[in-house]
Amino acid sequence: MSEQENEPQGEQQKLEQEKKKLAEKLGIWGRFEPIEGYEETKEFNRIRDIDRRLTEIVVG
Repeated sequence: MSEQENEPQGEQQKLEQEKKKLAEKLGIWGRFEPIEGYEETKEFNRIRDIDRRLTEIVVG
């Protein structure tokens, strides 16, 4: 497998880790105990961006 083929997997792992950290901070990972107004935060917007990129990586 070439280095270029590994890039999406590495990016995917980094994005998944970042998403988990952000979701934990907002209280929406594991037990669902969200902070008030979490949907309006920059962290939640970043999670949406990450989800879009993960979809691109997985679907192609």
